[in-house]
Amino acid sequence: MKNRMITKYFSICAAVILSAIICIGTVIAITVINVYKNDIRMSLSETAEVLSENIEICINENDLKTEEGILALDKQTEHLDVVPDYDMSVVEASTGKCLVSTNDEQLYKILDSSVIQNTPSEGSFSSGSTLEDFFGKRVFSFSLPVYTEKGEFFIIIYTETDDYNNLVSDIIRTFAVVFGISAGITFVVLYFVTRDMMRPVSDMMKAAERFGRGDFSEKLRITDSDEFGELAAAMNNMAKSLEGLESSRKSFVANVSHELKTPMTSIGGFVDGILDGTIPPEMHKQYLTIVSEEINRLSRMVRSMLNISKYESGEIKMKQEEFDITALTIKTVFLFEKKITDRHVDVLGLDSPPHYIIADSDLVQQIIYNLIENAIKFVDIGGYIAFSFTKEEGKTYVAVRNSGGGLTEEEIPRVFERFYKTDESHGKDKTGVGLGLAIVRSIVNLHDGHIIVKSKPGEYTEFSFGLKTSNKKPDRKSRQKGEEDGL
Repeated sequence: MKNRMITKYFSICAAVILSAIICIGTVIAITVINVYKNDIRMSLSETAEVLSENIEICINENDLKTEEGILALDKQTEHLDVVPDYDMSVVEASTGKCLVSTNDEQLYKILDSSVIQNTPSEGSFSSGSTLEDFFGKRVFSFSLPVYTEKGEFFIIIYTETDDYNNLVSDIIRTFAVVFGISAGITFVVLYFVTRDMMRPVSDMMKAAERFGRGDFSEKLRITDSDEFGELAAAMNNMAKSLEGLESSRKSFVANVSHELKTPMTSIGGFVDGILDGTIPPEMHKQYLTIVSEEINRLSRMVRSMLNISKYESGEIKMKQEEFDITALTIKTVFLFEKKITDRHVDVLGLDSPPHYIIADSDLVQQIIYNLIENAIKFVDIGGYIAFSFTKEEGKTYVAVRNSGGGLTEEEIPRVFERFYKTDESHGKDKTGVGLGLAIVRSIVNLHDGHIIVKSKPGEYTEFSFGLKTSNKKPDRKSRQKGEEDGL
């Protein structure tokens, strides 16, 4: 994986850089060639302009049909001695015949009529043309018409392309050398740069592999504040969260194993005793009742664990509805009427006016039910359970307080842990599975609410949770009904 990423990044960067070098080199080469051609054109045109005046005078003063006239015209080519690489020919426009030339090979040749017809009065430059019948090779040429009393003539100044070809060859060779050196340097520099840039990626890949194996002992080093540094910090945070989740998972599995082992062992022992005759027939009903109770407790435990899983995974879709949580609390308290009466418990605070919130009423009732059930388990006989309703920062808080032994400072942070039971609960809670408060916290978190625990050892324990307050105002009938339903 690492090598593929390095190769891909290296190839892309190398391709971009080398393409840039090729483009820049091509632009430079074309510029140099165009400048060279322009210099040749300017030089040829200036030479033609200088010669045209003398040739015009010479043609006007001499009869070109005679040998003396041709010789006189031929003497004008001597001006080209200052530019030895140039040749000149004088052509009669009407016939295209070359009358005089510094190159004997052009004498008496016929110039293509298309050249004569397409040459404007200011002259025409030809780059690398051959005109096989006239030059017989590639040349740079400048044709300039000369208008005389005896007709129209053309001066053609030209030079061979050897120097130009040599220049192009030199440019190509130079570019090849520069490209080769640049490519070599580019590959070396890119290799080290790519290796350094990919090192954080390699470290993250190794860290991800460790995290995948459950090893969170080694964290990524954050050396830069760039995107890689931010990603490394995010991965470290993820590792911390995963480490916490893994610890919770192991603890959960251990707790589940422990909680299931005890009743299963009891059930198995009682059933085996009945089957092998160890338990006499007259005691079968007694022990089967215990087995039934243990099975029911296991069933409640499994349902509770499934509910917690659904709450925390977001599988349960909440309803967003407005309702009176005071009325819902009163309704839920009536479900425990027999237990409250049996323990001679006073119920306080239910004469509160209506308080409307926005939440899922079924889930909120589960919160209230579990808190009341927990309060009844640990309230002293003849004690009290008090309810209070307050509003604070857009949330309505419902508090459930019971008199009793209370919680220690060490116990308070752990009361919402799954399967956690206080020392007191081991004596008073024989049928509980230790998941009621865990479910409460999950439902409150699902609503983005708050839950708080307060306790004073030997006096009371109070659980309060806050959910979003509704803007709905209670009417008079609602207030009266709330007062009438109070216990």
